[in-house]
Amino acid sequence: EEGSLLVTNERHKNCLVLAGEALSKAVENLDKGEPLELVAEDIRSALIALEEIVGKTYSEDLLGRIFSTFCIGK
Repeated sequence: EEGSLLVTNERHKNCLVLAGEALSKAVENLDKGEPLELVAEDIRSALIALEEIVGKTYSEDLLGRIFSTFCIGK
């Protein structure tokens, strides 16, 4: 279906939801006439969520899950 999106990775889905919520908040704050610094912070939050999908930033939780699968010999 046109305009639909299939996301097969749960982490990616969560990041997209967070980004969408942050952008909605940015628009809401902009409409309310809130300071642009507040709007910019909302946009920054959305960007961080999207960067996590493409691997530009890494959350501590993600790093923990990745390294929990490695076994370092003693």
